[in-house]
Amino acid sequence: MINPEKQLQENALKANFTEFQQQHFDRLMSELERISGGLGFAELKAKAEAGDKETLQVMRNYIAKKERIVEFIETKKIPFANKELVDPGLIESFVDDLEALSVKLDKWNSYAEMNGKLYGRICIDDVWLPIIKGEIIRELVDADGNKYSVKSVYDMSFQNGKILAHFNLESGKTIAVIDDSGRILEQVGACGDNKFEVADPVYAHPEDIHFDQTTGSFGFSMNDKYIDPKTQEWRAKRIPVYVENGKMTEVDQVDGHPLNYIKELEFINGELNGYITTKGFTEQRKHTPVIDGKDIVEFKGNEIIDCRYVKNIDNKLCARLSIVSKGVVVVNRGEEVQLDDLPDDNPVSHDVDYIEYTENSINGRAKVSYKRPGQMAGYVLEYPIVEGRVIREIDGHKIKQTESVEVIEGKLNCSARFEDLPGDYYPVINGEIITEIEGRKIKNCRNVHNVGGKVCGRFFFEGDVEGVVVMGKIINYYD
Repeated sequence: MINPEKQLQENALKANFTEFQQQHFDRLMSELERISGGLGFAELKAKAEAGDKETLQVMRNYIAKKERIVEFIETKKIPFANKELVDPGLIESFVDDLEALSVKLDKWNSYAEMNGKLYGRICIDDVWLPIIKGEIIRELVDADGNKYSVKSVYDMSFQNGKILAHFNLESGKTIAVIDDSGRILEQVGACGDNKFEVADPVYAHPEDIHFDQTTGSFGFSMNDKYIDPKTQEWRAKRIPVYVENGKMTEVDQVDGHPLNYIKELEFINGELNGYITTKGFTEQRKHTPVIDGKDIVEFKGNEIIDCRYVKNIDNKLCARLSIVSKGVVVVNRGEEVQLDDLPDDNPVSHDVDYIEYTENSINGRAKVSYKRPGQMAGYVLEYPIVEGRVIREIDGHKIKQTESVEVIEGKLNCSARFEDLPGDYYPVINGEIITEIEGRKIKNCRNVHNVGGKVCGRFFFEGDVEGVVVMGKIINYYD
């Protein structure tokens, strides 16, 4: 029998990895060895066939990890570690150990686990703080030993043992790559040697901060200003920035044309992805997608006039497009997505948002607009979408509107209004409507999300009681 580990090593040699990719491969192989407990595939297989149930689960984990390694060898793309869902028990035990009374959690997929320790953010007394190795970090240290107090953190992501985050330090705001000891490896921003070189550093307001999934470098977009050549007035612009080996490079052109505005930015292998404004603010604006640094102005021969939710998956376009003469079209990997069970009772129009691209379709929300007979004002019904199917009712309750739509492991999570239930919005977790928590009946809810299969969010209960719910427990009440 061919040794799977040896075969993976041989295939990796042929892949000609960069140093960064080789580090990631070595990490995956170490994880594979940890899963197997040092046993080879043949030994695991023999124990599983002998009826050992624990070994059977180890085999499943081993095969899943091996498939990820094979995919990495083929694509050389390093996925974000925080795309895998963390064991909810790790998050719950962390919250239980806190003495703080006012706590909020980030979305489930915003957390990461490394070597059994929790990484991510937690909000305490309305301040978001970083969690590294299962501890709240309140101080960073640079290469010279200088210490910086952490006031808050805006967002975090994790890759190959490193953490990228937008920190608010006592010395100013900075984007930094740190290790798990809080040591700064790279930084740009309003403090440190690598500053924002814009008209006003406070105005910079970086967004879309992310690791390049191929190179290990990172990018972001930030505000700046420019003088309109026609009016000689100051105009706002949003420019992409790529940081590689400590060097910060602004990207000011796409396909040879000046670039003034970009959103949903993502660098892949150093190439630009997102959507851009192709005309100045004094003319008719048009938003078009950019994939691998190329401006896409048409889809199957039709002109694109607007777009959102742009993503590059497998070097193919994923986006919600507005197309001349056709209206809204959702595209996944270069092909138009057809929605099932979309209402056909003469709506004026439909749109789609909260889009997540799946292997074969999308998750998200369909917004269906209607006109009221004899009236100027119309109305909109909002339905969740799960794997391309529009969900118009849950357990016989017809849906009117939805917010915060998210599909986790194939099940719907959102807040929703129903035609026949007395309250305003109710949470839907794992496809089920929740009408009360700890015996209190729900009147309304906000910012609902699922962490570990349990509801989180801000709730309004009968009796004019308002509270914060974390993993199904009411942990704080407001007067």
